[in-house]
Amino acid sequence: MADKKKYFLLFLKWIVIISSVSFIAFRIVDSGHVLAENNFFSFSLKSVSLFLLAFLLVFVNWLVEAFKWKQLLKPYIIIDSITAYKGVLVGLSTAIFTPNRVGEYFGRSLVLKRDNYSVGLIATVTGSIAQILTTVVFGLIAFVFLFSYFPEMPFRYQNTMVLTLISSIIFMVLLLLLYFKIHKFIRFLFGLPFFKKIKQFEPELKAYSKEILAKTLFMSFFRYFVFVSQYLLLLEVFMVEILWYDAIIAISAGYFVMLIIPVFTFAEAGLRGAVALFFMEMVSNSTLGILSSAICLWIINLAIPALFGTYIISKIKVKND
Repeated sequence: MADKKKYFLLFLKWIVIISSVSFIAFRIVDSGHVLAENNFFSFSLKSVSLFLLAFLLVFVNWLVEAFKWKQLLKPYIIIDSITAYKGVLVGLSTAIFTPNRVGEYFGRSLVLKRDNYSVGLIATVTGSIAQILTTVVFGLIAFVFLFSYFPEMPFRYQNTMVLTLISSIIFMVLLLLLYFKIHKFIRFLFGLPFFKKIKQFEPELKAYSKEILAKTLFMSFFRYFVFVSQYLLLLEVFMVEILWYDAIIAISAGYFVMLIIPVFTFAEAGLRGAVALFFMEMVSNSTLGILSSAICLWIINLAIPALFGTYIISKIKVKND
């Protein structure tokens, strides 16, 4: 019986590895023609330097996320920074073929001991809510600016945007209440059959003080600043003619839309391009440069780290217990 369980877990492990690599390869090949056809990229010192800076910010992005996860685990278990970073990368590889990256919630825990899988899930959910809250806040600000920028917008679109704005404000308020009362949300999860295993940690749920939650929210804001900066750098690399503040508004609106649309991560590159075009073409005509920037950001921020995460999964030993 133990051997059967071990072989089944090995089978699941290799399914994750093969699926991750296949989906990443497919999306890169599928989107490659856009990058190949882009004549706006120049191999000047400025362009290469900006691209390298955008690439280096990948490590900052996921390092901050790893530190955030480590701090949220601290009330329960102590892990080192390398393990936290590995957990974030593994989470990306398991998220790559699941809708809206839900696989990430369970994937990160694979670097922890089996008895700690549940606390890994608690920390990941808490950090994710903080990041979603950040995206909603900046998305709402972006939509307010869009209203002021485009008063001539057709009436049917105005109605849609007003409804979106009102719904988003309500959602943000509810999310804030949920975030600072996260232990109540976890208690709700305790009642679900799938999550009954984490009930043993119920007495410790209040260990998340407002100070820890506020710090987590600050780190989420910092991460948002990092990947918006990466986007701006890549727009410059691909010579997209757009004012920086227009770009920030379009980027923030795009991230907000990506948040509310159910999408598999492996299809995210194409959707990112479509959403980026929808908002950025309001203020720029550099269609190919916009697409190239969105696809390139997906490759360096998600695809490459997910491949490293897949390699880490391949080194995880499957145990019978």
